[in-house]
Amino acid sequence: MTTATATNSAADAARRQQQVNRAQNLRESGQFGGAAANVDQVEKPAARVPSAADAAAVADNASAVNDVRGPAGQALLDTKGARAAEPALPKNPAAEAAKATDAIYARAADDAKAIAGMTEGLSEDQKFDLYSNMVTDNGGAVKTGANERNMVAIRVPTDADENDGKGVYDDRMAMFWKDDAGKKHVREYTGNTEPIARYRGREGEDADGNGTLDQGRLPSGQTFQYAYESKAKQLRPTAPIDAERDTNADGKFGNDNGATHTEKMSMLIHTGSRNATDSAGCQTMPPDDYKRFLGDLKGMNGTLGYTVVDAHMNAPVTTEC
Repeated sequence: MTTATATNSAADAARRQQQVNRAQNLRESGQFGGAAANVDQVEKPAARVPSAADAAAVADNASAVNDVRGPAGQALLDTKGARAAEPALPKNPAAEAAKATDAIYARAADDAKAIAGMTEGLSEDQKFDLYSNMVTDNGGAVKTGANERNMVAIRVPTDADENDGKGVYDDRMAMFWKDDAGKKHVREYTGNTEPIARYRGREGEDADGNGTLDQGRLPSGQTFQYAYESKAKQLRPTAPIDAERDTNADGKFGNDNGATHTEKMSMLIHTGSRNATDSAGCQTMPPDDYKRFLGDLKGMNGTLGYTVVDAHMNAPVTTEC
């Protein structure tokens, strides 16, 4: 006997007992208008048969669950409308995030090769349009006024422990602008957008409250304004930035439960050295590239709009023949 059938039988029995009791009371009070009626003559309810309305109710219940929980909700009902087991959730979200992060870092070498030659053979106008699209595709706005400067950095994710913790210049940077006549200009550089292990525990912010300074980097997909400081020959952000943080100190970003912490306008753009990137979270270039960058920066109108984009999302797709 199913649960539904047992419930219906109990309800029918209760109703019959109520009728019996009422009949007995009427007989004893003489209100039947004649001889006392036999209690057994009271009408017995017919056995309840599940109706079309019952089936519709089950279907409605399944539909309601599906509406609330989406496709997974339907799996919560078995063929009789009873609740089934909850769908299995990922056993270890942190492990899944670590796996995804490792996959991005594993393809870094291929991404570096792809972006190294991505503008080969393009005209300056075509380069300008390519880099402009990277900024706008990531939600930024390109400055188009006379001598207003934009710069995009295509980040190849690099473990902070690479090169014995001294870093690698494997990112592509490009500054682009229009002059007074509206002519497009593009200048490209080699650079770095991430911290190195040399500064681990010495520079950063304590993002998770464990008493240890966590290294940081600028988040990708956002545009920040940088002002030039002529005395120091460096550029500084004009407002604090909510930087990504490496809270587990493994040298990688993306597997830290989304940890962030505001930097105090200290993630600069400055020169590095020849054998190390010299970055605790700053944007750096080899000395020769940086010298050329400063020369190209002359005549800038206002601040530099700076955008970091991810190589694995922006590198050109290549096909093996």
